[in-house]
Amino acid sequence: MKKKNKKDTLSCRIQLPPQGCPDLFPPNICINPVIQLEELGVISCEATIRGRVLCDNAPVEGVQVTLTSSFPELMFSDPTPVTDRRGIFTTTVTVPRGTPITADVRITATATVSDQTISDSITVRAGCVRCDNPVLTLNPIEGPVGCQGTQISGRLLCDGLPVPNAAVSFTIGNDSTKVTIAPNPAITNADGTFTATLVPFLGIDATITVTANAIVGGHPVTSETQSVTVVCLPCQNPVIILDDLDPVVCDGVVTGRVLCDGRPVPGVQVRLSSPLLVFASPTVTTNGNGEFSGRFSVPPGTSEQVTTYTARAEVNGISVSETNSVEVSCPPCQNPIIQLDNAGPISCSGPVTGRVLCDGAPVPGVQVTLSSPLLSFQPSVVTTNINGEFSSTASVPFPTQITTGVPYTASATVNGIPVSNTNFLRAGCVDCPNPAMNLIVPPSIQCDGTLMGRVVCNGTTPIPNVPVFFDIVQSHTNVFINPDPAITGADGRYTATIMGVAGTMETVTVTARATVGGIPISAGPFSVRINCPPPPACPCKFKLDTQGGAQPGAQIRVTRYDNNVTNYTGTLNVTINECGASKNGPCNPAVDNFNFVFNAGNGDNFQFTQGRRTMISCENNFTVAIVEGMINGKINNGPSRTFDARIRATLNNVTGEITYEIFATDNTTTTFETIVPFTAAGSPQSFITGC
Repeated sequence: MKKKNKKDTLSCRIQLPPQGCPDLFPPNICINPVIQLEELGVISCEATIRGRVLCDNAPVEGVQVTLTSSFPELMFSDPTPVTDRRGIFTTTVTVPRGTPITADVRITATATVSDQTISDSITVRAGCVRCDNPVLTLNPIEGPVGCQGTQISGRLLCDGLPVPNAAVSFTIGNDSTKVTIAPNPAITNADGTFTATLVPFLGIDATITVTANAIVGGHPVTSETQSVTVVCLPCQNPVIILDDLDPVVCDGVVTGRVLCDGRPVPGVQVRLSSPLLVFASPTVTTNGNGEFSGRFSVPPGTSEQVTTYTARAEVNGISVSETNSVEVSCPPCQNPIIQLDNAGPISCSGPVTGRVLCDGAPVPGVQVTLSSPLLSFQPSVVTTNINGEFSSTASVPFPTQITTGVPYTASATVNGIPVSNTNFLRAGCVDCPNPAMNLIVPPSIQCDGTLMGRVVCNGTTPIPNVPVFFDIVQSHTNVFINPDPAITGADGRYTATIMGVAGTMETVTVTARATVGGIPISAGPFSVRINCPPPPACPCKFKLDTQGGAQPGAQIRVTRYDNNVTNYTGTLNVTINECGASKNGPCNPAVDNFNFVFNAGNGDNFQFTQGRRTMISCENNFTVAIVEGMINGKINNGPSRTFDARIRATLNNVTGEITYEIFATDNTTTTFETIVPFTAAGSPQSFITGC
């Protein structure tokens, strides 16, 4: 056999080009690398961060990923994990115990692949509140729910305290593709409550389940599952049914319902119109039972006549309408009044509001003129709406030191009768571009403690005469702050007392707020734990009520701002219930409530509600009862303030009449007192007796 020469030997090794051959031998590099972080949503004490690196849709192994966070308290067990063969990287992240829940925490993952820097970020809520026993409550959902949906709500507590700023997510069972909940997750408020809206899709007719879930202090918690029937189906034969109305004098309410195929249709807009009647809102919406109502007024001076009104709607693209008739009249009124809401304080500018009434009914279309020696109004002439209400913006000249007792007057003419009312407020417009305030609260008290703080401008300059208001978040109405508002002194400092009535044992949050130079400022919220011992045994008990509600003949003196005194005559309604619900029942210290409401002849309304006692006593062989305590008071629709109140009531066991002597003060601007004792018939249930 002939041997082959070496040069005749063939080599099968293929030498690739340095950069490969496109489409035939691609180089070992990628074109489009990406990094992806998995959505997490919530980090409660500890969580796992997971992501992956891909290039040209293929996993990339051995890539080092750098993890960073915008939240310094967030700690990564390994801030530089390396991807595995599936391109996945993981690490554990922890938050120190006691860290409040913080929103909008950004976590970023960065890596370099094929000389390209890639990154991705997610936003989470992170924290680790101290919590051992979380409780998540989902309130029962009333059904059936129609196409308009419904609100769902609940509360998140831990160790008996509300958990604010936490994320609560929802799980839907049974036909979950035809209903959604928004927002999901919902965020808890300062008192631990949360709300969301259950929204159905067209075509659902099923009973679904809803469960709430959360993680608090690293502990997962789940609510009880709630069931509700949801029905949202298209219909073919819609109709509007209007209810017949009795004869109407001056104002009334139109009612009706929208049905389709005999079933109520919720969430439908109904348009109301009439050649004579004036509707407060020309468009109303049906409720869950398909019902709607619309308030209307009859123009003053209308003689007895029959008029018509029409309701129109569109259901599933089908227009429907119904017309009805009603007998109406509205004779001219005889006793018009102007109510002015308690407006103050005005810092540079703010709203003033009120209403015009005649014989107790709102008067629309009346021009009201506003005037003041200091304030200017925009507009200065306003027209009342369908509810007799009016509003304007009051402005204070710049600069003006904060002044108390600034008067302003509202005047109008109703049916040829001139009417006016004057109110007083605190107003100013100081030169302060950078106001600030602080609030110091005791972490815990027994029955009372001191709140203090300071209001300054540009960091050092004190601002006097600034009213500082307080907001309390509590589970009951047993905690008061007095005075509220507190007024800053010459050094810009303010003080107030926080008080819990006997038996109060809870943690509340307190926020202070003010407005300086038209700029709102606040401090807080801060928590205060109240442990006020239970009340002592009741020395006596009494229940005293004005028979039939408000009774005439009350003479009241109100002093506001620098001894501006106004004497009123009007009706007064008093209810007191202390230590027992009935004369023959047991004494119960938990029974504690007193209220009084005064309607002045000029239209002003003074409301004192949710009174809680600090002391009660009985005298003169159980014919005299005395209660002292704290009560929420407001004038017309103004802000609520805390008042010290004292009521002395004398019961005539022969005639059944009760004589009241009342004094209340908010310790800053307003005192309210009976000029002479007010006597009115007591209810048959009234009594004073021993325990």
